[in-house]
Amino acid sequence: MAEMRSVRCLKGPKVLYGILIGILFIAFPAFRALGAEAQPAVFKIQFEWGATSQEGYTFKGNAVAQYAPSSQWTGRIGANWKAVSGKGYDETSPASLYKGLGSLAAMRPDDSIQFYKVKFTATVTTDNGCSVTDKETDSPDTYTAWITRTPEGAVLEFGTLEAADTEGRCDHYDSAFFSRDLAPGQEEVKQKFFTFQLTNSDLANFKNIKKVNNCTLEAVNQLPGKMWGKATLTAE
Repeated sequence: MAEMRSVRCLKGPKVLYGILIGILFIAFPAFRALGAEAQPAVFKIQFEWGATSQEGYTFKGNAVAQYAPSSQWTGRIGANWKAVSGKGYDETSPASLYKGLGSLAAMRPDDSIQFYKVKFTATVTTDNGCSVTDKETDSPDTYTAWITRTPEGAVLEFGTLEAADTEGRCDHYDSAFFSRDLAPGQEEVKQKFFTFQLTNSDLANFKNIKKVNNCTLEAVNQLPGKMWGKATLTAE
């Protein structure tokens, strides 16, 4: 009987050990795949912004986002690579496609590669001395920027970059920029601000690229006031 009890006591841990091994066996390929897709940042965007409310309150913000190719296609498939000069490319993900191409200049017109924020830091300072800093990293299987090749070069579009929201942390200040209601005609101005136009020469010399977008916006409704933004694109 003592021997039987000993067997029963070991049975539970053995089962749990077997389940754990099974879980690791299933999960390991996924982790390995994520690691295989990891890519260094290709470019970064520095975003500077500020606002003055109708009451006279002011703030300034500075953010830097570094972008790497995403680990999977999301929503839109911009790549249709079958073969180029007899060479095929792995298009299973933006990361694998970019790795195979070796550069943005190698893309064909109408093809698109998605990017996510691999690193992001933002700081906002108000005129009463309050300062807030936030840091974050997006998941590799998402995207917040994309580059579409054109015959003349490429179009780089990016999403919102603000963070370090001061609302609730700096008294009455609210550092929102992209989410505010805008005066008529201002949405088109904001949309243009989100877009960098790149030439073929820019792509061929991407390591030295520097593009700057500026905008001035007028907010209305709950958060009226004047806002300004500056986005600077450089290579990593």
